[in-house]
Amino acid sequence: MQSLTGYKISGDGQPILLLHSSMSSKAQWKMLTSQLQDNYRTLAVDLWGYGEAPYPTHLAEHFSLQDEVERVVAVLAQTVGNSAPVHVVGHSYGAATALRFATQHSERVLSLTIYEPVAFHLLSREEPAFLEIAEVVKKLEETIAQNDEMGATQQFIDYWSGPGAFKRYPADIRNALSGQIRKVALDFKALIEEPTRLEDYADFTFSTYLMAGEQSPLSSRRISERLRESLPNLEFKQTPWGHMAPITHVADINELILARFMD
Repeated sequence: MQSLTGYKISGDGQPILLLHSSMSSKAQWKMLTSQLQDNYRTLAVDLWGYGEAPYPTHLAEHFSLQDEVERVVAVLAQTVGNSAPVHVVGHSYGAATALRFATQHSERVLSLTIYEPVAFHLLSREEPAFLEIAEVVKKLEETIAQNDEMGATQQFIDYWSGPGAFKRYPADIRNALSGQIRKVALDFKALIEEPTRLEDYADFTFSTYLMAGEQSPLSSRRISERLRESLPNLEFKQTPWGHMAPITHVADINELILARFMD
């Protein structure tokens, strides 16, 4: 099997799989890893097209969350084995990938800890939350088609972090982020076209800790509401922050996550 790159493994103990948001990387979990590694074996994975993981050119035409899960499974096989059970932690796109992984490999999941999974496929196509995100995706795709990666990146960042957020970033950060926007478009495609439904989570036997932000956009808040109504063995935490809290309020979110693992 070809050796994979784009992951960081640290510590010893029960494995904790860490899955980052879109337009991010395994580095998102650097602080959390340092806080967990004395008691757990952490595995932070770069999802396709981020960090050290290559852009999935060969998969792009029909890209799906299944493609992300297959990469995660391959990294697990290379690091902790083909059947080792893992705790799974995810944020946003990584949390949606975590849900897909848990649906497909529930026997391997010890627990699930997720912050606002952007599982847009769980929304009714007629409800305002879906119409809102569909309009965001439409505008983003139109801007990318005009080869305006910077403009599309601004649309993406400002949707999740508020108007003007992108322009406040230093120029080098704006340039780096704009280089990832075409993968973001694939992420949106995968999230909207994912076939998993709420009822597919009904057989989860592990515990789930779901976090959501009061200041988040309607689309992700509504998804969290639907999951809160449907997931078995669920503990829910409402935070006073927004969708990007695992990055903007990392110490606060890590404290909530650590409480789950350090009891």
